[in-house]
Amino acid sequence: MPHSSRPWPIRVEPASGEALSSWLTRIGNLHDVSFEQLVQEYFGYSGSWSEINFTSDLNLLQNICRLSRVEFNKVRSMTFDGVVPYAFGDNAGGFEDYVLSQTVLLKSWNDRPRLTRNSLKWRPWGFGDRVRACPRCVGEDCTIALRLDWLVPVSLSCATHQCFLQECVFLPGQYVLWNQTFTGKPTLEMVELDRISGNAFREGIIPDQFITPTRWFRTLRTLVEELIAPGYVHKEKRKLIAELWHEYGDRILRLTGGSFELLQWIDQREVLKVASVGIAHLINTSYQEVLGVEWPIRSAEVKKAAHYLKDALATRVWKNTLADGGYDRAKRDSSYASLLGSILYWHRDSQMERAWMIEIYLQSKGVSSFSANDIRMYKG
Repeated sequence: MPHSSRPWPIRVEPASGEALSSWLTRIGNLHDVSFEQLVQEYFGYSGSWSEINFTSDLNLLQNICRLSRVEFNKVRSMTFDGVVPYAFGDNAGGFEDYVLSQTVLLKSWNDRPRLTRNSLKWRPWGFGDRVRACPRCVGEDCTIALRLDWLVPVSLSCATHQCFLQECVFLPGQYVLWNQTFTGKPTLEMVELDRISGNAFREGIIPDQFITPTRWFRTLRTLVEELIAPGYVHKEKRKLIAELWHEYGDRILRLTGGSFELLQWIDQREVLKVASVGIAHLINTSYQEVLGVEWPIRSAEVKKAAHYLKDALATRVWKNTLADGGYDRAKRDSSYASLLGSILYWHRDSQMERAWMIEIYLQSKGVSSFSANDIRMYKG
């Protein structure tokens, strides 16, 4: 396939929920080139097959749109940044900011060892080059497309078939080799965890929980860290966490070094099985405010967020947009809430801290439902 600025001769429609790397691999297959040859020759991209799913390079995505003749929103939705911004990937922030800036079961992280993640190139919910998929979905899919939501370890099972995802060697458009098989079915708590995470990931909203998708994945990752932290960190919650492990885990996992993201799939599944029970405990008991409307945001955080955003809050475009319904409308209309967030986001910079401040500020106003399909698409 000679290098050209003209569109590729064969147009390939992305499969529903497909990962960008999978789709580009299938395009390469039809033109008799490898993924690496395709992205290097046409886009000058030298990253790996898994890394391209985390890209936030709009120029790269626009060039892919031009050659593939597929609209921008479809291409962007095949990346993690285009699905739930700041929940996954390099732009989500460092370990301490993402995981240790809040607690779920514990009261504080004062005694938590500050693990070094820089040497590991830590990424929240990162997976490296490992792939998991649903055998039954693959068997029903003639395109053999790899779905994006299968690529994060927070996904334990398939919501359609209610079976465990299996680790495999996946060659999009060609074949799949299964490495191992987990027997049995996911527990009800696992299914519920995947239902909430699936809604957050695919729809950008969590209809029955008043919490944004970004905060949901952060909360779940913090809970995971609490479960695998050394026992002395747990203090007064030691009994509760020990009971969760003894009652619902096949074995207790404790990490004094390394990262959950580097665990084998069988160990990640064990941690998330216990975490799913912990989440159910929070939703169904007096801890419901952790995931509900009464999410405890400290007044100092709100004051800091308002000060950080003061220039954007003073602009004419913000005032005019807010006047078209205000916070009351934003509480009911997730697209309008996303528009407000996007205006604040695009005012000056575009970084993790700003996104986090916007979320704190809007939640302090009672606005908690955002549509991931709309966020960051406005630029005023």
